[in-house]
Order: sequence, then structure tokens, then C-alpha cells
Amino acid sequence: MAAYHLINSSQNILLLDVRSEGEYYSGHIHGAISTPLALLSKNPDSLPDVDKNITVIVYSRSGYLGQQACEIIVNESFEHVYNLEGGLLEWIEKGFPVTKPRYPDPVHNAVYEKLKNGTPVFLFFYHADYHEYCIDQKTLIDELRVNYEKNISFIYVDGKNNSTVIQNFDVRVYPTMYIVVDYNDLGFLYTEFSGFTNKTTLHSILDFVVNNTDYSLGLYNWQRSMLIHHHPPVVPVDVAKQVLRTGKARVIIRYRDTMEDDFFNYTERLKMKGFIVTQEFPEEGMVAGVVSYTVFQQLKKDSDIEEFITDRKFTVFLNESLPLIRFDEAEQEFGLTGEGVRICMLDTGVDSSVVSYSYGYDFVNDDDDPFDDHGHGTMVASILKTVAPDAELVVAKVIDKDGVGYESDVLAGLKYCIQQNPDIILFSIETKATSSGFYDENPVAKLCNEAVEQGVFVVAAAGNDGSKNLTSPACASKVFSVGATDDYDRIANFSNVNPTLDMFAPGVNITTSVGTSSGTSLSAPFVAGAAALVLENESLIPAELSYRLRSTGKPIEYVYNDSLKVEIPRLDVYNALADNKTMEPYNYSWWWHDELSGEETGEYEPLETCFPPGTLIAMADGSFKPIEDVKVGDLVLSYDLKTQRFVV
Repeated sequence: MAAYHLINSSQNILLLDVRSEGEYYSGHIHGAISTPLALLSKNPDSLPDVDKNITVIVYSRSGYLGQQACEIIVNESFEHVYNLEGGLLEWIEKGFPVTKPRYPDPVHNAVYEKLKNGTPVFLFFYHADYHEYCIDQKTLIDELRVNYEKNISFIYVDGKNNSTVIQNFDVRVYPTMYIVVDYNDLGFLYTEFSGFTNKTTLHSILDFVVNNTDYSLGLYNWQRSMLIHHHPPVVPVDVAKQVLRTGKARVIIRYRDTMEDDFFNYTERLKMKGFIVTQEFPEEGMVAGVVSYTVFQQLKKDSDIEEFITDRKFTVFLNESLPLIRFDEAEQEFGLTGEGVRICMLDTGVDSSVVSYSYGYDFVNDDDDPFDDHGHGTMVASILKTVAPDAELVVAKVIDKDGVGYESDVLAGLKYCIQQNPDIILFSIETKATSSGFYDENPVAKLCNEAVEQGVFVVAAAGNDGSKNLTSPACASKVFSVGATDDYDRIANFSNVNPTLDMFAPGVNITTSVGTSSGTSLSAPFVAGAAALVLENESLIPAELSYRLRSTGKPIEYVYNDSLKVEIPRLDVYNALADNKTMEPYNYSWWWHDELSGEETGEYEPLETCFPPGTLIAMADGSFKPIEDVKVGDLVLSYDLKTQRFVV
């Protein structure tokens, strides 16, 4: 979708509304000129008589139709014509005026025909409390509810706080009425909507509903009915393909309703249908397990399920490097050992005959002996306990003897770790979910972020693909990600890295009591151990600890896409403990997600402002700033319509 947060603050911008009368449910943006596409196609001369050098922005219900209008306008010698995709929601939500429609706007006659079928009726009212027309409509609805509540289920949906519901119903304008009069066996709703409906029209609609509906078919619990008749669950393509190819798939199912009582009822029903449950997550409203082809055909129509999530495989890293982190100097100077600091690691387990640990759990074999039958976890623990020998180590075995585990087991292990009240959580394992920037939607990444919010410092290896994508959970925005360097402080050729990486640590040819190996998974325990030493000596929250480690490391130059040069620190334990600042950490927040509505930025050559002074830009918090006041450091950002990027 195009970026649309641009407000006409100058006569140099012409906004054309090219919707037809049939599409004109909700009025139009204040200051727009209505020129329907049908009229424009037949008579291009209907365009306003204005200077051809001004900027023309076209608004339509459809990006494709908007593009057609743009082509017509360009053929009329206008030079700066742009298609503004998306509905009015993004404008109205910010409190900007929208004109009332010039035509009657009743619910369509097609709805009346549907009502004659005698199916249950619900009236959904989507509104935003801060918008004047919504306030007027809500007052009217409240009056009508007294007269009709025995016959019709009125459902209020606050647009600001119910974005998920709104997306499911494809609502893009406020206020909106949805009359739900029919649904098929797949769970899709038949709906019609009406915006800015006047009082007389609303009365006539509701009278008709009352007189033409068989309420013996009604669903009285409208809150549950709203959930029951949602769209069918979201099914990832890879899940569908795996079920078709192999006859089964490991999945995580997320329920729509996360109430605990409902969770156990839903789960029992899944088991009765043949779903093999392997993990349960009542608080998150999720359950993991194996689904067969036959069971999948039933469940993919179950509207109690919000989505299927691929239960991705996690694997261990088997490439790593040896650090120059000044650990010996730090040990001699400070004598810290990590005492009093609790670390929980998720891996293949630990061999207690090689590395001692306090306790743990095996989520692969479901017992309390997290024995390492692979070797990777013991190597990671060996590095960790070398740096912080007296730190308390808790072990969650989530990877099997073949070096493979599933996201559901990792999720269970992560929840277990959080319950142990650790100071640090260590991930030296990876999933194939990757991101070139921050990605928080993966269930493990999301839970890691929540752990950080609770005060836990989460460290994760960046991955060994040699790519510009960090693996999950290293790509989570609040997780401390670690890449690998060699003995000469060169970035390891296998290490994943991009400007969001927090730190490097040695990861090439690392020798432990278990053996020698390389990989970012061996870099991460150096950082976790160093963090434990800092926390033994000082009480720091995760953000402070992150800054301490990043600001005291040795700067390593990294060039992104042959153009952007940044310095990413390599761990220096001595400097971290002494708080010897060596660099100002790179502010990756504006490289990936700047302040401006989450737009990705990647262009750095200065450009002239694309819009006149005074043009307002929508900020992520809903406020607006003049474009000339939006800065990153000493740099002023502008918006380039052609590339749809903010540039500095």
C-alpha cells in the first residue's frame, strides 16, 4: 500500500476524488474535488482549470482505478500526478474533517432481499470516539437500541482499540454500519455497509429488519457470535503444501478467543477430532501438535481458530570463532565470576559430566533430565561458564540428538526459562524465519520481547547463512543479537549481519573441552557471560546493559549494500566492566523503522523537499509535524512520492 499520510496545506497540491456515486459511502477528504472516473474517462476536460505544474494526488477505492485516472490526467499534460491508495480511515482516524455525502446513503436493496430469508441479524457499528460524526451516530444508535434490542444484536466496535476485528471485516471508514444478514458454511459473512446514515434512514432500515426476520433463529450471545462467524483461519501456504505432500504437518494453532475456560474446551474438541497435541499454551491461546490431512480439512474451516502457524524447525549453529575480548585482563582486574546471576539457555541440553548446571528440563523427551545427546549445548555452556564460572545455569533442552527441534518446543522452553526468573536468556539456536530488519511477529520473537520488557536480557546468535538477514529470535527488536568475527577482527564469512546487529564476538575456530568449532552460536555465550559479569557488579535494566556492551566494544566497520557504512562493536569484556566508552552505538532505529509510520528508509542522498513548507507528516503516535520539523539528528527527512520513501 502506498504511503498516504500527506495533508494538503498548500494551493500547490490538488486532491481529486475519482470515486463513482456508488462508491461514495463516506464523504470525501476535506478540500478534495469530486471528479468521478467515468466522467473523467469520457470528458478529460472536466478536470479543474489549474496550472499543469502543480502536484495532483488521486484518491479512489481501488489502486487500479486510481492508476487509470492518473494515466488520463498525465495525458492532459499534468507532470506531477500520484495515486493515493487506501481508504479514508487513515485520514479520519487522525481527526481530519470529512465532508458529508451529497447523496442518500442507505443500506443497499440487496440487503433487504437477504433479510427476507429470515436469518439472524446483527448490526455492527464501527466508530472512533474522537470523530464528530461518529459521536453523532453513536448517540443515535444508543437511542435506537432501546427500541430494537430485543430483535437485533447491536455490536459496538471501537476502531482505535479493535484493529484486528476491523481488518477481518475490511472496514476502512468511520463511522460504518455493517448489517450482518447471512453467512455460509465456510464462515464468510455477507455484509453491507453504510456510512453517515441519517436518522430517518436508520429507522427505516431497522423497522424493515424487525418486520422481516425470524428471530427464533437468532443467536443470543452476540459476543460469541461475533467470533463464531469470523472468516476461516489463516493457513500458511507451507502448511497446506506439507499436509498435501506428506499427509500431515506440525503446526501451532492460535484460537480467536483466549479465555482460559474456552481454551481447554477448544483443545479437548481438537483432540476429539484427531489433532495430536504436543504442547499447550493457555495464556497465549495457542496449542501445538500434529495435524493429519483429514483433520486439517475439518480444522481449516473452524472459525474458532484464528490462524495456523508453521511449527518451524530450529537447528543448532555449527560454525564459530575465537575472540579477543580481553577476558584475562578483566578477570585479573575485577575478579568477577557472575555469582548471583541466573542464566537460562535453550539448546541441545548440557552434559553435566563436562559442564555443571543447577537444574533444567528436557522438552524433547518430556522429563527433568536435559542431557545433551548432541554436543552443541555442552560446547555453548562450556564457553559461558568459562567467562562466568559462578553464574547459575538453568538448561532447557529443546533440540534433539540430530540437532533439530520445533518452534513449539522452543516456545515451551522459553516460557519455562521466563518462569525461572532469570537475569539472562541465551539462544544459540536458530529458526529459518529471517528478516533484513526487525521482525517481531514470530511467536518466539514476540515472547522474547515480552521477556525483555519484564527485565530479562535476551541474547541470541544472528545465524550462519552469511546473509543480510538475522534469524529469529535475533531479529526481534528487543533481543540483543550477536554476530561472529575471527582472530583478526574480520567479520566471519558465515555470519549473518545487517545494521540492526548489536554486537560481534569471536566465533571462528573456538576450542573448548568438547572440541573446536565455529559459528555465531559460539559468539553468543561470550556476550551472555560478559553480561553476567556486568550484572554481578551493577544493577542495569536490559536497555542499559545493551548500551554498556555496545558503547564499550571495539568498533568494526561494516558496509551495507556497498553504500552505508556503520560501526558495530566487537565485545570487549574489560571495557564493559570498566565502562570505558569507545564509541557511540549506531542508531539503527531510524535506519529500519524511522519515526514516520514505520516506513522503511534506505536512501541517504539529500533531496529537496517534495512538498511545500507546512505540509504535515503523520507520526507513528498519531500526531502530525510540519515536514521541515521532522529530523533525525541534524538531518531533515522529506518524502519522495516517486519512490514512496522518506529520504534525508
